[in-house]
Amino acid sequence: MSAKIQLSFGVRQYAIADGCTLVFLLPSNFNNSACDSLGGMLHEYIVDRTLSEWFVITSPNDAQNYSNLATDALDRAKQALYKRERPTRPTYND
Repeated sequence: MSAKIQLSFGVRQYAIADGCTLVFLLPSNFNNSACDSLGGMLHEYIVDRTLSEWFVITSPNDAQNYSNLATDALDRAKQALYKRERPTRPTYND
């Protein structure tokens, strides 16, 4: 089973796989170069969080490792989400 993550920025979309769709409304100065890393880190978070919950039941010794990985992936996703492009000043020609 695969998952699909789509990040929408106006009319632009980003997809990494099939299945699950996430849509974000982001400001116009969002740094579009962060799309690939954001999608990958969100996918990593979902996988690690799911494994952590599974290992709580099946192998409690491994659950904390995946919980830590999920937390790290979420922190990196937040950093990518908060990236902004520097505004540009308009230039006027005489």
